[in-house]
Amino acid sequence: MSSAPARPAPALPAATAEGLTDRIRELLVDALRLDGLELASIDLSTPLLGDGLGLDSIDVLELVVALEREFGIVVPTEEVASDAFQSVGTVVSLVERLRPEARRES
Repeated sequence: MSSAPARPAPALPAATAEGLTDRIRELLVDALRLDGLELASIDLSTPLLGDGLGLDSIDVLELVVALEREFGIVVPTEEVASDAFQSVGTVVSLVERLRPEARRES
């Protein structure tokens, strides 16, 4: 985890699912330092744990922090323990649901 001060979440236009997916893939590689991993090799069905990207519980927590900073969301503890971090697609769905724009629309 970084000791850099948290920057305000960028104002996101109604990001397309593709744009959101791209940004989450970039966060996975950058925040978790997955050097040598090609972004193109990560798709919505890519598992985060096990034989997929091989993340462990600490990596998932680091990803949570990166998502919260990047998108201005708060990931509830019960979401971390749920299936929300099984694949890139489940993370995209979680962020879409938790983004401030989604909360205002519901």
